[in-house]
Amino acid sequence: MKLRNLSDLFLYELWTLCDGKTQIIAVLLRMSRLAGNCELREELKTDADNAEEHMYLIRTIICSYQAISLVKTCAAMKGLIAASELLFNTCIAANAGALDAALICAALDIVHHELARLERLRLYAQLLNDRQSVRSSMPWWKM
Repeated sequence: MKLRNLSDLFLYELWTLCDGKTQIIAVLLRMSRLAGNCELREELKTDADNAEEHMYLIRTIICSYQAISLVKTCAAMKGLIAASELLFNTCIAANAGALDAALICAALDIVHHELARLERLRLYAQLLNDRQSVRSSMPWWKM
């Protein structure tokens, strides 16, 4: 896929974020099943529900632009999840406390990656003078 302009780059990033969210939902649900702590389990389920809502917002923004071809995979998120899965599998044999700590650390890795991607999208939207996308996808940030 060739990205011809900033609008294409913006859409590419939105598609990869969308795919990343799909991956995140699956791993958060798996993490919630692995969690030994009830509060952690519920927090992970809530995060998965919130990711579903974010997917709706992202798809709404994508629909407002001239479409580029669908991005198949967010490689960065795939790598983060693979590293997390390896950590989970190692900690399962240890004890519940170690596994819960690994789950929390993996969730933080995912959140930090998402925040970096959202910041890039905010900047692209600013450059494109697309204030509506910024407000709808990232309402907690000011332009």
